[in-house]
Amino acid sequence: MIEQFITSSILIASILAISFLMKKRLGPCIRYALWLLAAVKLLAPIPEFESPLSVMNAAGRIEERDVQYLFADSTIEENHDNGYDSGKEKKEETVNRSLFKKTDFAGTVYMIWIVGVLLCAGVFLRSNLRFYFCLKNSRKRVGQVKKRLDVYEAAGIGSPCLFGFFKPSVYFPKDCKLSEKQREFVLAHEYTHYRHGDHVWALVRCLCVIFYWYHPLVWTGAQKSVRDSEAAADAGTLRIIGNEKGIAYGKTLIAVAKEMPDQTERNRVLTCSTGAAGGMRAMKERMKMIVNQPQTKMITVFVLALLCACTVGCTFTGAVKEGQEHADASETEENATVGEEEESAAAGAGEEKSTEAGAGEESATAAENDTAENENGEDLPPEEEKEAGEIAVLYRQPEADKVCIRVEPSLVREDTGGYYIPEGRYQEGIQRALEKLPPEGEPYAKRWEGRKETGWRIAYKNVEIMALEGGYLYYLYVDDEKGDMEYFTEASELCDYIQTMLQDKLGYYPFHPADIRDIVSATLEVRSIFTDYQFYRQTITDRETLEKFEDWFSNAEYIFGGAECGNSNSSLQLFLADGKNVRLSVATDSCPNFGINGVYYDYRPEPVWDNREFFECFDEIPWEWTKEFTKDNEK
Repeated sequence: MIEQFITSSILIASILAISFLMKKRLGPCIRYALWLLAAVKLLAPIPEFESPLSVMNAAGRIEERDVQYLFADSTIEENHDNGYDSGKEKKEETVNRSLFKKTDFAGTVYMIWIVGVLLCAGVFLRSNLRFYFCLKNSRKRVGQVKKRLDVYEAAGIGSPCLFGFFKPSVYFPKDCKLSEKQREFVLAHEYTHYRHGDHVWALVRCLCVIFYWYHPLVWTGAQKSVRDSEAAADAGTLRIIGNEKGIAYGKTLIAVAKEMPDQTERNRVLTCSTGAAGGMRAMKERMKMIVNQPQTKMITVFVLALLCACTVGCTFTGAVKEGQEHADASETEENATVGEEEESAAAGAGEEKSTEAGAGEESATAAENDTAENENGEDLPPEEEKEAGEIAVLYRQPEADKVCIRVEPSLVREDTGGYYIPEGRYQEGIQRALEKLPPEGEPYAKRWEGRKETGWRIAYKNVEIMALEGGYLYYLYVDDEKGDMEYFTEASELCDYIQTMLQDKLGYYPFHPADIRDIVSATLEVRSIFTDYQFYRQTITDRETLEKFEDWFSNAEYIFGGAECGNSNSSLQLFLADGKNVRLSVATDSCPNFGINGVYYDYRPEPVWDNREFFECFDEIPWEWTKEFTKDNEK
């Protein structure tokens, strides 16, 4: 949507500029025809192709600011009971980029757009239906133009006009005082509108402003096209009646505008009628054109064609996508752009830990003052938003005395997942909420069946608790006396709070495979044994391949408990036609599964069971398939 806004704005601005700069050299019919480019751009679903001329190359790729992850070793004290290693130095590793656009914001914008479209469509239908029934109930047929157009007189209209989509007709006001000669001029004018197809282009103009009601340049262009249509009709009328009658024709237009003022261009944007009269400013320009008609020369046509070709090349095409990138070049670029941010983030994390002990009493007091009990008795602190683009620190190991949230972001990374550790009053509030949960478990009965994971888990006091959709927490433990026991409880408010926190802090969003529809492009990033541990990236836009991906991924089956199939070694980013994008961590050990932020699915492509068919769609990446892998799949 943003790219369409940018390119359509530049196209309309270019048409306005060409019309203004060349108005003394271009005939009005040619100026009017230029608006066909805008109509095609706004309404026709023409697929974009890459071009170095595209304005989007200068604008850059329109994407949401990235959330970058910094993996670091946890600094924890030695604890023989929990078995964690002690005294590890922090090792920095930045992995790229954003996972999902904020679908809640996109949904709100989409709803606002829908409401605007419905309101504009309602105004359009109301005004045109009201005008239609007014004409139908009062019209009286008085003649015909060239055996094509019926001519009527009707009450309730301000000036002569052409109206009707399937069967257009010319209408005169019932009390029209024009002379017979003036009527002939007006009929010639409206017949020219009919020959130009302006009753059809009026509908096209209405559709443009309905679907792009938020776009000020679309409204400006629509008003200018109304004015250009009248000027083009004047030029066509003079060819019918003869240039020698131009002065008499001009006086007729002035008489019509004086006695029966028509709607202005602004009011006519949402109507499907044409009119002989117009605003005073537009009438002055039309009189100048009638007296001094511009003659379009061949050199002018050549320059105009060149300008139009450049404009179309800049606005009807997309930016050139990135192709294959070798590991060395990619890593050099990433280190150059985020190196300083990593150091400052690591330093900030160290300062926070070093000052935490000294500020313990103050933090605890602030937590008590700032938190309030919710309806379930959980003392959860108010949420704070994290500015998009900041680095989120994930630790490779949990800290036994803190609540740690395990996540598995769908991007290329060395670690299968990491732990996000809330600090300060957030940590204390979640701890208090967990301690208020029921303390007892129940005999193992697979109470998780029929429920789906959220993609994150709570690690606290040597226990990792799985979060399930619907606001449930679950984990299994062994009791020597009672046998296998499972803990299953509802904690919807706590789960919603943690999910919102992860979305704000990490950009960690849920996404359902069934929503993977209308893929525009797919970008694979991979670093695995099959690429000799070199980093590569390739983007594909082939429609047939993308439709295959849609079929595979949208029909994938959920896998309970996750997967350990090398999903951290590749990331597939799918850009969808509705503006959303989703990242899949595709398995690289031959298993046909993928994860979406810690939730895993099996897509099992045909005709072979393994995932080689998927990876071979990216033919620019030099795959180093092992002999063992090939033999196993040939069997």
